[in-house]
Amino acid sequence: MTEIGIQFAFRHGGLKGITRIRKDGRVIGYQARTLLPSKKSLTKYFSVDSYGAASALAMALTERKHQLAERDRLAGGAAPGRTVRKKRTNRPTMQLIDVDREAEVAAQLMSSSNVDFLGIDRNDITNAEGWCVAIDRRRKHLRQYFFDAAYGGAEQSLAEAVAYRNSLAVYSALVKRRAAAGKATRSPASKAQG
Repeated sequence: MTEIGIQFAFRHGGLKGITRIRKDGRVIGYQARTLLPSKKSLTKYFSVDSYGAASALAMALTERKHQLAERDRLAGGAAPGRTVRKKRTNRPTMQLIDVDREAEVAAQLMSSSNVDFLGIDRNDITNAEGWCVAIDRRRKHLRQYFFDAAYGGAEQSLAEAVAYRNSLAVYSALVKRRAAAGKATRSPASKAQG
């Protein structure tokens, strides 16, 4: 994840049980913490210096899943006073990827003319490489991030971003309006040239 994507996820409650550890304004690690039914807690820390930012976050997320499984095992299925929620099956898991290779793949995808990039931007920020679907219309701001590490690479995350963008009613209305105005959509590479 990029730092912007991580901040977005932390601000909007997307990483429950994961704490970002900062020192001098810099993220130095991630901590997975889960409260057990006995009021004790399971805690494990992953250093950014030791593992790298993306790997430390991925390891913290994995550890959090293990901790939740342990908590549920100790509680006999569910924590006291809590109902068991269905897990989301469509949420991707973080994977270790070669960031430089994915940046090259993303550059090739952006230079190809067969992909419509209307409403899709590339984020090449350290630890949060991926695509962002961003559509603003009539005071509605839709933002969804598709990180390479979550989907297994730049191509897969772009495919997910395009599928998500195409499913939005706001996007189809935007395309109809652009077609009526006679504006063609262009790739980011052609925007930079012209």
